[in-house]
Amino acid sequence: LHKRTPQYIQASNVRKVLIDLWKLEDQDRSIKFVEHCCMQSFFMDKKSKKVGEIDMKEVEGYLKDLYAAKHANNTYFKKSFDKYLILKKEEDSLKIQMDVLRAHARALATPVARKYVLRKA
Repeated sequence: LHKRTPQYIQASNVRKVLIDLWKLEDQDRSIKFVEHCCMQSFFMDKKSKKVGEIDMKEVEGYLKDLYAAKHANNTYFKKSFDKYLILKKEEDSLKIQMDVLRAHARALATPVARKYVLRKA
């Protein structure tokens, strides 16, 4: 590998931005996993309310009861539920950050015209 070539430097810069994006996407997937896997019945009970109107205290209580009833021996669900309660408050901010990083990665990845001068050694 030629780490000093412009193409390599451009690719490594894009990779750094993509790694940050992937971390944010992982957090977003964590939110979606809990909502899809474990909270369908909660949302069905609260269907008259909009998502923004649902109190996080209600959600926290529901997840604690669900963990005690179905997943008491599974620490993965405990971690997932705790992560959900933290990240759900920041979901809008996460989406904005992901959009910014996608645009930044796209801008960094656009091909750049380069001129080379070949000289005898």
